[in-house]
Amino acid sequence: MYTQMIQAATGCTDAEAREAEEIMRHDIFHSTLDWQSRSLFDKAARLAVAVLRDETILARHARAIECGTAVRL
Repeated sequence: MYTQMIQAATGCTDAEAREAEEIMRHDIFHSTLDWQSRSLFDKAARLAVAVLRDETILARHARAIECGTAVRL
């Protein structure tokens, strides 16, 4: 239901929007999304997608370290 609104606010993919919705419900608002203003919803959507993408980057880097293919800084 909210995936299109999340995509409009962020430009993310369908899969990212579904995961972002869960982050918004469980980690940002700790509640349902229906009572949020559009402005607050859009801000939370952008935050959720940023968190999701950061976690994805960190997970990829962790896997690379485990496989020994990570670039050491």
